[in-house]
Amino acid sequence: MRAFRIDREEERTEESIEADGSAAGEPRGAPASFRRRRLSAGRHAVNDGFRRGGRRRGRARIDARRGETSRDADRDALTRRAPSGTARRVGTLDGKVALVTGGSRGIGRAIAFRLAEAGARVAFTWLSNRAGAEETEAALRVRAADVLSIRANVGNAEHQDKVFGQIRDRFGALDVFVSNAASGVMKPAIALDEKDWARSMDVNALGLLLGAARAVPLMEGRDARIIALTSAGSSRVIRDYAAVGASKAALEAVVRYLAVELAPRGIVVNAVSAGVTDTNSLRFIPGWEGMLADAAAKTPAGRAGTPEEIAGVVYLLCQPEARWIVGQVLTADGGYSLTL
Repeated sequence: MRAFRIDREEERTEESIEADGSAAGEPRGAPASFRRRRLSAGRHAVNDGFRRGGRRRGRARIDARRGETSRDADRDALTRRAPSGTARRVGTLDGKVALVTGGSRGIGRAIAFRLAEAGARVAFTWLSNRAGAEETEAALRVRAADVLSIRANVGNAEHQDKVFGQIRDRFGALDVFVSNAASGVMKPAIALDEKDWARSMDVNALGLLLGAARAVPLMEGRDARIIALTSAGSSRVIRDYAAVGASKAALEAVVRYLAVELAPRGIVVNAVSAGVTDTNSLRFIPGWEGMLADAAAKTPAGRAGTPEEIAGVVYLLCQPEARWIVGQVLTADGGYSLTL
């Protein structure tokens, strides 16, 4: 029996199955002189009103011109560029720090790029593909003010200590933690051994739990985000996906528990379930051609998703307007699951 391993940590991924006067009347019997004084005061009040109104209109015109200037600045911000000429989007994450595990390829890389383009300083982990990590780091440096590349197996507690220790020393805080790294083998359930099971559970589910525990001291009270990547295999049967599917189900349960425990501490936790996504890593999964064809046939848009589209959903969950989305699994599959 031939087994296939899928591993975001080693760039072989399962990513793809993966919006705050009273008008007092005259006193009775008041003399005419009182009425004359009232009328005179009224005229002065009207004249003063016109003068004040004119000043207000003048200020309004100045404010309007300032508004146009402000809008011009906003338009300029939309097109401001990084040193290399890479377009940089409006910095809604300026001053924020983000960590993306498994961030050197595929969906993880796209997420790192999207957060960097929004102004975040970005750290990412990788495990075995040094050339891919170096390429990603170089590309990130033209998008982000600061970049940190860390080699780590996120399923290992000591490695996680190293990751978050380096983030603390380099940045002093953390605002976004994206648990994206994934690992597993493609085998029927009854063909799995203890090592196969532990590998998927350690990286995919335990990796989130270990990371969250170490992230909390750096994130508390910062309106921070923890976002985990999951897949349809957590609740649906995908051929030879038992180990990964079970680990993704465990990951989603961890997301719900973390969401309830961490919300009072100013940390919002959610998951994104990516549909079939066209990445180079998809090609390590047996039958990937059929998966892309099936996605094209069943997705209303007639195609598979892209890493950038999944990254866009993660970016949206990082916005202040999304803080009331708590403990949810957001499916981003282009409508694929509606047609099953």
